[in-house]
This record gives sequence, C-alpha cells and structure tokens, in this order.
Amino acid sequence: MDDYSMEALGRRLRIARIRRNLAIWEVALVTGFNRNTISALEHGHAGTSMAVLWAVLTFFKQQEIMASIADPDKDDYGKCLEEWMRSGRSRPIVKPYTRSSRPLLDW
Repeated sequence: MDDYSMEALGRRLRIARIRRNLAIWEVALVTGFNRNTISALEHGHAGTSMAVLWAVLTFFKQQEIMASIADPDKDDYGKCLEEWMRSGRSRPIVKPYTRSSRPLLDW
C-alpha cells in the first residue's frame, strides 16, 4: 500500500484518535462536523474537505503538519526546473513520474 494515499492518511488519523481514547462522535462534536464526515476522513474518502482535515489536526494539536505540505522550499524538483528556465537554457527532458521514484532529469 502506498504510504502517501488517502487511505494511509485516514489510518494515521484513526490511530491518533484511538491513542487519545476518543470516539468518532467526540471528535465530531469538538470539530463541528458530522460523525459520518469524520468516518469518511478516517476511511480515506477523497471527497472529504481539507477543512475537515485541518479541524481534526488542530484538535489533535498537529496543525503544524499542514505547514509542511507542498512547501516550496522542499520542492527540489520544482527548484531545479525553475533554475533551468531562468538560466535561458533549453528545458531539460523530463522522464515520466513513477510511484517507485521521483522524476529524473536527463542532462
């Protein structure tokens, strides 16, 4: 199973809730969302709102995790492409992305 899938994120959130000895209804009550919505988040349903994720992470005191998502300072691949475009050189050929590796540049 892919560690970066919605299902994996849902499993991690469920583990965090269980470690805190909380029921789904308790998380729903505090965050202001429906029990079914919290359950959908824990099951990795892609239609679940980012607002739900933010509310649950805030309730679990883990909202700093959201700051690291898509951080431009950690985007090495994007920085490399940006450098190439600024240098005036022709754009490098990019190999297709695969799940097992990051995209590679042909120099």
